[in-house]
Amino acid sequence: MSNTKNGRRKGLVRRLDHSTSSISDSSGSVVRQYLVHYYSISYTTTVAGTLLSLPILGFVSYSNVVSNLIWQQQICLMKL
Repeated sequence: MSNTKNGRRKGLVRRLDHSTSSISDSSGSVVRQYLVHYYSISYTTTVAGTLLSLPILGFVSYSNVVSNLIWQQQICLMKL
């Protein structure tokens, strides 16, 4: 009777060890996946931000140049 109890206990402990190790492994992989997703998302957002900001900056500089030209033309017309 005592042998079967010990045998059952050992099997249960083994099962618990396997379950905890698999849980820790899965949590580690989840953390790794999260970090990979976080870094890839931050990288893509920075790249997308720079790609989106380039045309905006170009448009702003272009509009500044156009407004400066219009302003200079207005000054020239005023002088005339």
